[in-house]
Amino acid sequence: MLDTPAGEGELWTGVTHLNPGKVGNEFFMTRGHFHARREQGEVYFGLSGQGLLLLQDEHGKARLETVGAGSVHIIPGFTAHRLINTGSDILSALAVLPTIVGHDYAALQGGFALRVLEENQQVCVREVKNG
Repeated sequence: MLDTPAGEGELWTGVTHLNPGKVGNEFFMTRGHFHARREQGEVYFGLSGQGLLLLQDEHGKARLETVGAGSVHIIPGFTAHRLINTGSDILSALAVLPTIVGHDYAALQGGFALRVLEENQQVCVREVKNG
């Protein structure tokens, strides 16, 4: 993150670099979260590499967007998010978000509704069955 004064109206800008790889057959990912100030959104800009942005609303409805060099992603308020590196190079994305957002990791203790895995040398998305 760039050094930015915190407070209402200020923006954080930073770059995430996510290495390629897997744990078992699940691709490396960032720690997904909601914002503590749920109404606050965020913007991701794909810089390099190849991956997915996993988005999930508060009701558990999840979707994926492809992230790569030049891609732009609007993460609306009330939406949990995580980056997943499905490629063989470092996935890099620039993030811009209000400094007041905060992070809520506890709300996702049960995990996301989708998992991104490698099966038969292909990217595969599986729905997680809860209960």
